[in-house]
Parts: sequence; C-alpha cells; structure tokens
Amino acid sequence: MAKTGVKIDERPNSNVKIIIRPGYVVRWAKFRNYPRFSIALDGYCYGPTRFSKDGARINLNHHEGVSDVAVRATCGQARTLVKQRLYDEFCTSDGPAATLFANDCDQDVCLSTYVLKYPANVGRPKLRKLVTLEDHLDSSGGLYNPDNDEIRSMMRTQAWIFEPYTNVRVSGVLHSLSGDAMLEIIDGVHENIRRYLYGHGEQKECLNTRFETMAKHDVWTMVRETGAEARTGMMRAGIRAFVSYWGEYNGRHHYSMGRLNPVVPFPVREILYCLNKAEGINSRSIDRWGGGSNRGGSPRRKGSKLPPDEVETVVENCIRRWQAHKGHVRRFRH
Repeated sequence: MAKTGVKIDERPNSNVKIIIRPGYVVRWAKFRNYPRFSIALDGYCYGPTRFSKDGARINLNHHEGVSDVAVRATCGQARTLVKQRLYDEFCTSDGPAATLFANDCDQDVCLSTYVLKYPANVGRPKLRKLVTLEDHLDSSGGLYNPDNDEIRSMMRTQAWIFEPYTNVRVSGVLHSLSGDAMLEIIDGVHENIRRYLYGHGEQKECLNTRFETMAKHDVWTMVRETGAEARTGMMRAGIRAFVSYWGEYNGRHHYSMGRLNPVVPFPVREILYCLNKAEGINSRSIDRWGGGSNRGGSPRRKGSKLPPDEVETVVENCIRRWQAHKGHVRRFRH
C-alpha cells in the first residue's frame, strides 16, 4: 500500500490480467491459439517478436533468433505498442483488455507488465528514462557503464525500484518460487514504479556491486553474483564476458551468461549450442540453453544437470574451437 499523503496513480487497467507460470515456455504454434488479446512476454513464447494473422495474439520477446543490439528489450517494445494505440484494438465492450503471460518476474517483465497495465503513464518522461535504462542494461548483459552523474543517479533509483526482485534473486531462492509469489514481487515493483513516477521514489545510497570470481580465463570469467548490482562491479573490474552461477535447486543448476557487445570474442550462440549438446538436450526441445546474440542462460524450467566445473570446461573448449575455425559457421549447427 502507498504511504499516507503520497498521491500515486490508482487507475490500473483492471481488464489487463497477469499470469505467471515459472519456467514455462511454449512455441508460437501453440500460443497463436491462446484466447484473443493474449500477450506473451520476454521468453514465455519461444522465438522473436511476432503477431498472429488476426493481430489478436502477440509475442513480445528479445531472446531467441535476434540481435540484442538491434532489438528493444520487451519493456521497450511494450511501451512502443501502447503509444501506437494497442488498446484501440485490444478491447471489449468493457474497454481495453489483455492477458499477459510470463515465466519470470525479472526487471524486464516487471516493467513490461507495468506499461501494459498502466497505459496512461507511457508518456511520462520518468517512465521513458526507466525503460531506456533497462533496454541498455539488457542489451549489454548488465555490463553497462554509468559514465555520468545523471545515469549513476538513475541507476541508484532503478536499484531501489527493483529491490523486491533483486533481493530474492541474490538470495538464491528465485527458482523455487511459485507463480503467486512472483506476482507478489511484480506488485511490489509496480508500487515502487508508481511512487517514482509521482515524485516519491527513493534511491539506494550505494550499489551493492559485490561478486565472487569462480574461474578466470582470457576472454571470460565465471562468477557468483553476491550483490544485487554485481554486474556494475564486474564491468568496473574489466569483465567483458561472463557466466554467472546462481546455485542449485532440486539437484539442478542455474546459470546466466552475457557479453558487453557483439565484438567481444565470446560467441554466445555457439556456446549455447555446445552446452545443449553436452546436456544431451534435443534440438527440438524448447526448454534448453537459449538466448540472444549477447546473453543467454540455462533451461528455464528444469535448469542444468551440469555443475560449474563442467560448464566451465564446455565453455572454454567451445571458445577455443570457435577461435580455431572463425568464419566456418557451418561447423556449429543450431
């Protein structure tokens, strides 16, 4: 609830529903048969952004089969659609309507659901700044350089806004959460966004940029992120590519990876291919190591059977093979 005396926007679009299915992924062939006005967010539906022929189902994504530099984060795509009057078409006799489907509650999902549930706020400059910052962070795998006072201030604000999510992520319990628990996190972030938009936001005094180095190689580093803003610390430490280990749950391991930009010799897509091969994951499976051109991660639903030392070996061998055969893309079949 809002604190007494703080005026915030209490006009959510009540006909916009949010459904969270942790780790769940569907193919477009299935999602395009979902009920009218369904919107898949940020990896719930496998593959790039697309629209059904009748325009009544949408997949907003920036993971598989895209360039992270060329494609907006999901929240940026959502904001653009709302500004382009999405709800002129997504509506019933009761007004604007949509059902939002996601499999996580990360920063991009929180922002995307806020934009779609509170469409009256998309024109606010503060929301545009928040979406733009998230876009930059996503496209660089979080290795974003806050190179002036305005951005550094904005990052402290952003860190406060997303604390309901980052606190849980760093604690290591994220992968054990139910859909209802993730919805509570999203609600908490939405409340912080509203407070920020109406001049009652807060800032973290300083970013928690701590991380542990598990293994270091010429091109990349394996880390465990112990601070909510660890990737800012990783960037300052000169890390340009990483694999981050998030721990074990029910005998399965969880990882994310990224690189600063496409020029860094850390071939994300080839690495994902090699990790799927090492796991024995069939190419037809959608619960697999996946991602975009700059970042990726372990299977969303079941995690990975590979412990950190085996992932390290697979990644390093893949990079060496890639370096030895640059230009021979056909050697890596996706």
